[in-house]
Amino acid sequence: MATRSIVTSQPDVECGVCGRRLLRGEHSDVFLDGDQRHDVCDLCAPRAADGGWLRESESHGDSVPVPRQRRPRLFERLRSR
Repeated sequence: MATRSIVTSQPDVECGVCGRRLLRGEHSDVFLDGDQRHDVCDLCAPRAADGGWLRESESHGDSVPVPRQRRPRLFERLRSR
């Protein structure tokens, strides 16, 4: 019997804090340390936050939110007719 190699389409992701490779199905959070991006496993996320790293999803919070225009309510639209 010939040996077969197993090929997966999932890329190897290594935790930037502990160096562990994430298993299939595990998700990593992206943290920023200055200009560098680090993939961090769920177990090390608190450790990365304590170290001063910022989550990439939260780092864009510096922008000013655009105010939404209020739509007229149903009764206001019906009264205007």
